Amino acid sequence: MFNVLSLSTGEFLKNGDGSIRIFESGELAATIAAGYSESMGQKFQVRRAVVRQIEESDWRKREHERFESGWYESPSWLSSCPVVLPPDHFLHVSRIDRALVAFTKSADRGLADTQTRISVFGYLTQYCNFSESDARFWAGVHAENYASSRLKFARTADEIIEIYQRGARESGLKSCMTYGLRDYASSVHPLTPYGDSDLALAFLESDEGKVIARCIVWPDRKIRTRLYGNFDKLALSLSEAGFVEGSLDGARLRRVDDEDTGRLVLPYLDSVGLVRRVDSNWIVIDKNGDVAANRTNGLESGFICQGCDDEADSDDTSQVWTSRNRSSEWCAYCVENYATYCERADLYVRSDNTMTIDGDLYPDWWPDLHTVNYCEFSEEHTFSELIPVHHVDLHERFFGVSNWSPDCVADRAFKCRIDGRFYNDGLQVFDPWSDEPRCRYIYPSDVPSDFDSGFEYRALNNESLDLMVA
Repeated sequence: MFNVLSLSTGEFLKNGDGSIRIFESGELAATIAAGYSESMGQKFQVRRAVVRQIEESDWRKREHERFESGWYESPSWLSSCPVVLPPDHFLHVSRIDRALVAFTKSADRGLADTQTRISVFGYLTQYCNFSESDARFWAGVHAENYASSRLKFARTADEIIEIYQRGARESGLKSCMTYGLRDYASSVHPLTPYGDSDLALAFLESDEGKVIARCIVWPDRKIRTRLYGNFDKLALSLSEAGFVEGSLDGARLRRVDDEDTGRLVLPYLDSVGLVRRVDSNWIVIDKNGDVAANRTNGLESGFICQGCDDEADSDDTSQVWTSRNRSSEWCAYCVENYATYCERADLYVRSDNTMTIDGDLYPDWWPDLHTVNYCEFSEEHTFSELIPVHHVDLHERFFGVSNWSPDCVADRAFKCRIDGRFYNDGLQVFDPWSDEPRCRYIYPSDVPSDFDSGFEYRALNNESLDLMVA
C-alpha cells in the first residue's frame, strides 16, 4: 500500500471524506504523484503507507457507519427494484457525481477505502445480471431522482414551453418551436400536445442555471431523439441514464383542437412527421398516419397551395390548369391574382397561359384540341375559316395574299366583281356603270359598248393581269 505526499505542505493526498488516499500499487501512486507535480507546480512523492491497516471487520463497520451518519445515501429506487446486491458492495449514490452510483469492488479496495463509480445501467448489467431493457428502466429512474444537477425532465406543457424558450433566450437554442404564441397560427402553443403525454423534454442546465441542451425523449422506452445545444454532454447524460437514440413511432400525444379552425394543434415533428387521431384525448405518432405534422405554424398541415406553396383554407380553393395535361389546386389569393377564368372553356388557367380566340379567352393549348386559325390582319386567332385577301406591296410591283377572318374581311376588304377575289379596301374603285366594286388593278371586262368616258385602271409593270393575280 502507498500514499502520495506533498513536500510543500507535508500532507498526504486525501479522499473526499477527508481520509488519506491509499494506492494499491506503487506504479499507480507514482503516476498520480507525477501528475500532481506537473499540474500544481509542487513536488509530490510516493511513500509507503503510514495509515494504520485496519482489519476487514473494521472497514465494513466503517462503511455501515457511513450509511448511518448520512455520509452515504442509499439509492431510493432500491426499495422497489427486484435486485439482490452482491455482498460487501455497499452501493450508494456517488458523492462526486450523483448521476452515478459507487460501490466497494473488493475487500482490498475496502481496506484501501477506495470506491468505484459506475452508471446504474453498467452496475445492474455487470454485477446483478439484469437485462439491458430492465437496467435501462432503473437507470432512468435514478437519473430522474439524482441527476438533477445534470439531467432534468420537463413533463407538463407549461414546463416544456418554458424550457424551450429559456434555452433560446439564455443559450441561443433557437428552433421553429421556441417562439411565443403570437408567432403561430394555433390558438395555443404548438408544444402543448407534449404535455403529460408519453413524451417528455430532457434538458441540461449549466452551473449558472442556464438551459444549455434539450431533447424530446420517450421515458418509458428510454428513447431519445434529436439533440439541441451542448449535444456531447446531453448525449452522455442520456446514455448514462439508459437512453438510446430511436424512433417515436407509436408514442401518444395529447389531442388539442384549435379553437378557430378545428384542426389539430401540433409541434413540428423532426422524424416521423405523421400522426393519426385516436379519440378525443389522444393522437399517436404513426409513420402510416394520415395527418402531417411537418409545418411550423402550430397546426396540422391543411391544404398547401401549389401556386404559392403556403397553407390555405381547403374550402376555398380552385383547380387551375397550367398546361394541357397538368392542373393544380390554388388558394383564393393566387386564383384572384395569377389565374384567369376562361368562360368558353369553363376553367381557370394560369394567366400567362391564356390566349384570345374570337375575342374570348382560352387556354394557350386550346389549338392542340380544336381547329384554330390565325388572322394575319388582326393578328388574332379565330375558329372561322380564313379568306385569302389580296393586296399590293408598298412599291406596287406585285400582288400579295394574306388570310383574314370573315369579320375582318367584312370590315376592311371587298370582293372584286371582275375576278371574284377579295382585296383590301385601299384597292377599291367603282365604275359609273356598276354598283359593285372592283380592284383598281383589275381591268374592267364589263365596260358597256356605249360607254365613251374614262375609268380608273392601273397596270402593274405592263405585265399580263392574269399572271399577276393567278
